[in-house]
Amino acid sequence: MGILNRNMFHLLIAFQGWPDSGGTLSRSRFYISENDPVGSKFYSNGQLNPEKLKQYPALLVTETGGNGPQFAKVAYIINVTFGYSEVSIQYAVDNSILPISNVELEGYSVELRLGRFGLSHTCWTVCNVTYISFYYRTNKKGLLVQRYFL
Repeated sequence: MGILNRNMFHLLIAFQGWPDSGGTLSRSRFYISENDPVGSKFYSNGQLNPEKLKQYPALLVTETGGNGPQFAKVAYIINVTFGYSEVSIQYAVDNSILPISNVELEGYSVELRLGRFGLSHTCWTVCNVTYISFYYRTNKKGLLVQRYFL
């Protein structure tokens, strides 16, 4: 996976949860805008740049009350394809990093700037929070994988 940027991470929320290696999301739920100071980092010449998206880790979350496990897991984006109505994403889940429960994650809604919907709204957004400090605080055992985050 190489060295990833640590100053933000992708937050992907889906009602059905996320399969082990990839999934899709409606393009209307992709909330990374070129007009946003954070979102603009993922654009080149007015187009979303999948290579820039792949530089940051992702937290895959099932909507609170959704049909999947109520735990968030860390993944690394391998490929992103933008279709007319859907965004397809392939990723590798890092099973060496302990999942975070939705209940615990909801406690960080303000810090993550989740807005009024919290974890109950399917979307792809970016959290402009230092990933390592956020994950360290939420992971009671403090088990971080050095090759990715330190």
